[in-house]
Amino acid sequence: MQIQCPFCAEIIDSNDAFCRYCSNKLLSPEKTPSSVSRRTAPLTSGHKSLLWIAVLIPLWGEIPVRLLAQSDTSYVWLFFLLNVIFFSIDEKWLKKSGYEPPTSWWILLIPVYLWKRGTVVGDGRGYFIVWWVAFVLSCLIF
Repeated sequence: MQIQCPFCAEIIDSNDAFCRYCSNKLLSPEKTPSSVSRRTAPLTSGHKSLLWIAVLIPLWGEIPVRLLAQSDTSYVWLFFLLNVIFFSIDEKWLKKSGYEPPTSWWILLIPVYLWKRGTVVGDGRGYFIVWWVAFVLSCLIF
């Protein structure tokens, strides 16, 4: 019998212990958390693309500033605002997909938001790690 994975919404065999697409362990229906069973739609590639753009803000946001040879810190607020906008959109998309996103206040602390998001969605810590690498590179290079 075929069922839908509660984590990624792909069609899989009901006898599988792990999803072959997202590698999440499949739970029996009585053990499935309510937050998993409420998921209505998988995260789209557009959503993931937007998230990668947001995660790389420390790098791509710094390039125009340096090309314009601006050395003041007034652009820090612009980067902060971009982060808040992108991650607010991410939060809304997670809610629409049936996930319970991290509290809105965590958007103000991007690394914490990404860590908590990885736990909620089950997609690991990749976004968190890449954000820190981009941040450190932007500090070292620029």
